[in-house]
Amino acid sequence: PYMVRSGSTGYLVDPNNPDIIARRLRQLIESQPLCTQMGEEARRVALSRFHPDLVARRTREVYLEAIA
Repeated sequence: PYMVRSGSTGYLVDPNNPDIIARRLRQLIESQPLCTQMGEEARRVALSRFHPDLVARRTREVYLEAIA
């Protein structure tokens, strides 16, 4: 759930509810623009959170804090 913004970068669904899973899949299958929009937003969010430079900087800060 911390990786997905429901309705923006994907959908969060109850894995035990096949009806809602099918409904969400149908929405995506039937709407290429929705797939494209969610994919682009998910990529933007992923890069803002997990870009290698950002991860490296954060990791370095943790190491520096640990040895201080």
